[in-house]
Amino acid sequence: MNVIKWLKTKKYNYDLFLKPLSLYNRINVINRKVKTVLSHNSSPQSLEIGLSYRCQLNCIHCGVHGESDLTRKELAPSEMKDIIAQAQELGVYFVVFSGGEPLLNEHVVEFFSYTAQKGIITALSTNGQLLTKDIVKELKRERVAFINVSIDNAQPAVHDKLRGVKGCFQKAQEGIRRCVDEGVPIIVSTYATKENISNGDLRNIISMSKKIGARGVRILFVVPAGKLLGCSRIDFSEQEKKYVRSLLDPSYVYIEGVRNKFTECNAILKKLFYLSPYGDVQPCSFVPLSFGNIRKKPLADIWETMINHEFYKIIDGKDCIMRNKVFQKKYLGFLKGKNKKWPLPIDDCI
Repeated sequence: MNVIKWLKTKKYNYDLFLKPLSLYNRINVINRKVKTVLSHNSSPQSLEIGLSYRCQLNCIHCGVHGESDLTRKELAPSEMKDIIAQAQELGVYFVVFSGGEPLLNEHVVEFFSYTAQKGIITALSTNGQLLTKDIVKELKRERVAFINVSIDNAQPAVHDKLRGVKGCFQKAQEGIRRCVDEGVPIIVSTYATKENISNGDLRNIISMSKKIGARGVRILFVVPAGKLLGCSRIDFSEQEKKYVRSLLDPSYVYIEGVRNKFTECNAILKKLFYLSPYGDVQPCSFVPLSFGNIRKKPLADIWETMINHEFYKIIDGKDCIMRNKVFQKKYLGFLKGKNKKWPLPIDDCI
């Protein structure tokens, strides 16, 4: 990466993550990041929290399909706040709330408020259906850094078909416009497929995002998880990867990580972990394996157990673990043979 691209990336990161914070919290976040780097300890930097597996849509590519369990209770506000405090003690300085659809959790603004008070950077990943004027104003007040809104295709009819609900494209667009009007940064979150690479739809999403005032576009490669678990039709050729790489812009378009590395598994690099709505601790939301539950063990103990498991030695973190052939053979084949609810406890995978 040349100097100009490096500077653009750094400015993009600053504007997106640090600028929304107060000066005091900005300094705290920088201090925590520096301490993490200098300590050489395996301290997580980011936490994704699934607030609920409830959702109004029925996406054909849902990555958490199979993990919803109506017999289990979602974390109560007191439990959620406790885990956020524990995560901060571990070194976490960035939390993204996701789902399902996180805005279906009636305590979502309360969680944003508490996390912001702790000086942690916050973000939201949503399908955009519930981004009303009031909720956008509340999230802005709680200093949300940015909101990821999922858009699968720039053509409304195609997006609606992929998401299983007619009119959901229009609602997502309306939510995006409310955010833009309020000055809340929007990142359009989309994914690459063989189809949208070959027909130009992926490029069209980037053009659409610029027109509606989004701050950037995050491209994910389709992950063989959830409804697509075991799907072999989503492997990409080198030519297809090269095409996606050509779309990157250090100040606007990135793949998974804002550093613009082509692919990077932050979970395997021990920078990120996931907390389910029921308290299960997983490497990420796509990996249907649980290393413990915060209702039974302290987070620090679960974290140490997880990062020292042989699971983390399978690959080097240059790509999503769910696409790794060794991992697929050892764990995913085993999962497909089980009639248990996901995530499956890691101790059962023997």
